[in-house]
Amino acid sequence: MTVEVLLMNRTAVAMAADSAVSVTEDSRVLTSQTGVQKVFVLNGQSASGLMVHGLAEFCGCPWATVVEAFKAKGLGGEPTLAATVESIVGLLRSLYGGELVSREQAATYFRFFVAYAVRDFQLHYERLQAAAPGRPRDELLGLALEHLRAEVMETTVYEDTGPRQVERGRVGEETQVLRALIAENLDHVLELMADDLLGKGVVSREMRAKLAGVVRAGLTTTWMPSELPTTGVVIAGFGRDEISPSYFELQVYGLLGDVLKYDYSDAGRLGPDLPVVIKSFAQDSAVNRFLRGADWVFLANTDYASAHLATEMFQGMFEGNMDAGQRKALTGQMTGLVSEAVRFGLYQAMRARFTYVLDTYGSKVRSATSAEPLGRLAGQLLTLPIVESELTGNLTVARPFSILRLSKGGASLSLEKELI
Repeated sequence: MTVEVLLMNRTAVAMAADSAVSVTEDSRVLTSQTGVQKVFVLNGQSASGLMVHGLAEFCGCPWATVVEAFKAKGLGGEPTLAATVESIVGLLRSLYGGELVSREQAATYFRFFVAYAVRDFQLHYERLQAAAPGRPRDELLGLALEHLRAEVMETTVYEDTGPRQVERGRVGEETQVLRALIAENLDHVLELMADDLLGKGVVSREMRAKLAGVVRAGLTTTWMPSELPTTGVVIAGFGRDEISPSYFELQVYGLLGDVLKYDYSDAGRLGPDLPVVIKSFAQDSAVNRFLRGADWVFLANTDYASAHLATEMFQGMFEGNMDAGQRKALTGQMTGLVSEAVRFGLYQAMRARFTYVLDTYGSKVRSATSAEPLGRLAGQLLTLPIVESELTGNLTVARPFSILRLSKGGASLSLEKELI
C-alpha cells in the first residue's frame, strides 16, 4: 500500500508520496518500506511528472525502470500532456517480448487475470447465496454469471441527472498472441480456479463454457476484477505548448500477451471552472477525514450500526401489537427511513466540512504563487496519514516522502524525512 496526494492550482503542481510500496512475490503481494521511488520527473523543461501507487511493478518490471525507458526514447515533452499520456500507453504496449517484459511474464499476467475473474464470479455467487440461502445452486450460479457479465460489459457514469450505465471502453482487439494465450490457458485456469474456489464439480462444464465466454469478453474491455492488484498511475503537469496544467489518472494492470490492460480513471485541466485540485490516493483515509470529516470505513460502520440499532428498537416497539409478518414489514420500512436519514445527515455534514476546508486550506492551495509553497502544503497534507500510521503501528505507510514540484519554470524533486 501507499499514500499520495496531488495539489494543483493554475500555475503550479505538487505531487507527494510516501516510501512504502507493494511488490509481488510469486502470487503474493508484499509491502516494502525500502524507499522505492514512486514519483518521477518525465520532462524537466515542459515540467511533467508521473506518480504511481499500488503495485510498484509493471509485469514484474520496476516502474522506475519503465520510466527510464520512456525518457530514453526522448518522450515526455509532447505539445500537450494528453499526448504524453498517449506516448506512455504506447510504450507500455510495446514492451511485450522485449528486454523489460518477457513473453512468459505476460502469459503469467494473463493467467492471474483469469484467476481473479473467477474470484469475482465466486464473490457474486456467495452474495446471492447469502441473500437467498434456499435457492437452487445452479440458479444462483446463473445469476452470478449475469452479474459478472454486466460488470464486464458496462460501467456506471455519474451525471447531473444521476448515475447511468454505459458500454465499457475497449483496450484493443484480440490479437494473434492473445488468441494463442486464450487457447492454451483460459479453460484450464478457469477449471482449476472454479474447482478450488467453489468446490470440485460445482460449476458444470456448460456453466464453465459460459463463464469462459464472459471472461474472454472482459480481456479486451476496461473491466478489472475487483481484487486484481493494479498500479494507479497519475500523470500531471504541463505539455510543451500548454500554459495551464492538467492531470490524468490511469489504472494499469499489465500485458495480457501483447494487449495492455488499463483504464482511464479521471482527468482534469485547471482553469476558471477548476481553479484548484486536491486529490489523494490509495491509503488515504486520514486525508479523507481531514477533507470531509469521515472516510468510507466510518460511513460503512455508521450505516451498519444505525440499521442494526433501528431494527432492534422497532422490533421491540411493535412486538405484541401485530402479527410477525406485519411486524417484519413495518420494522423494515422504519429501519430504512432511519438509515436514510442518518446517511443524509452525514452527507450534509461532509459537504459542510469540505466547504470549510476549501475556504481555508483550499484557499492556501489556490493562492500559492509558485511550486515551492504548493509543495510544502502537499507535504503537510501527506504528513496526516504518515503520523497516523506511526501512532497505530501500521507498516503500510512510511517516511521518507518525495515531493515533486512542477511549474512552467521547470521541475524539482526532493526527498524529505521531516517537513521543514
